[in-house]
Amino acid sequence: MSLIAEKLTYTTAAGSTLFDDLDFSLEKGVTVGITGKNGMGKSLLLQILAGKLLPSSGQVHRKGSLWHVPQHFGQFDRLAVEKALEINGILKSLEAIAHGSMDPRHYNRCEGNWDILERCEQSWEKWGLMLNDPKRPFSSLSGGQKTRLLLSGTDIHQPDWLLLDEPSNHLDREGRSLLLEILNHVGRGTPDCLKTLFCRRLNFTLFLWDI
Repeated sequence: MSLIAEKLTYTTAAGSTLFDDLDFSLEKGVTVGITGKNGMGKSLLLQILAGKLLPSSGQVHRKGSLWHVPQHFGQFDRLAVEKALEINGILKSLEAIAHGSMDPRHYNRCEGNWDILERCEQSWEKWGLMLNDPKRPFSSLSGGQKTRLLLSGTDIHQPDWLLLDEPSNHLDREGRSLLLEILNHVGRGTPDCLKTLFCRRLNFTLFLWDI
């Protein structure tokens, strides 16, 4: 599994170049942190690595599954919980199969995900979320609940790569303890983790580059 950036450049609409010809390669087992002043493009870089934003030039090669927890959640406010967690397609296929569909596309989508609802329930309970309806509006959650919900995607999707952008925001002491459990298991068979500035506040010092 690898995450490779080739000559990544990002220029804003105003013409400011935040990073230029950025090259790096991350392999399984590597933990990385990104430090830098506000507005230097740290969150934008994570969005590009996650495939949520296109760079001005360059490309990213991803091998392995990936889960991204962004710093801000406004883009999810018009979505249901199931769509914010990117499980709506799987749930739709499970429902179609339950109603007798033999469409192979539904079966392919559910491969390895037949227990998705059980994983959701277990993870939501772990994160202290009283959810019983995946169609609940994301906007109905508090700031801390939104953070916990997106962090629950770590257990639900069990990704190879985990990209976290200041996930301690809005978390109480219990939530931060659960977050630390995730970070303490990095490199022990659980997701590799790309962390940004929140690492300093949690006393982590694993920084490989500075932008």
